[in-house]
Amino acid sequence: MVNPDASTGMSQQGNPRPLCGTLSIVLPFIGFGVYLAIGLLLTGDKESTPLLFTALIILFLSMVAGGFLALIALRRKERLPFLALLGLLVNAGPWIYGFVHRHIQ
Repeated sequence: MVNPDASTGMSQQGNPRPLCGTLSIVLPFIGFGVYLAIGLLLTGDKESTPLLFTALIILFLSMVAGGFLALIALRRKERLPFLALLGLLVNAGPWIYGFVHRHIQ
């Protein structure tokens, strides 16, 4: 059985816990949830445009932060490396799709 050291987050095998990998997957969904919540609350209100823009910025920043966390997880060689790869896909996927779709048409 592997017992992680609470002070460093390292297991006895030397691999860090998959904290950054997990956060890289969770952050974009939190940002999208904030964007949806604000969008649903302010539907049809013309004075809410700055707040919707703020929600879009929150979504963008959560995707950027998630991408950086995925790269950090790959660099740290955390356990469960597929979490970091999935985090990269979740965070970079929409940007890659938009770039490819724009240049195909």
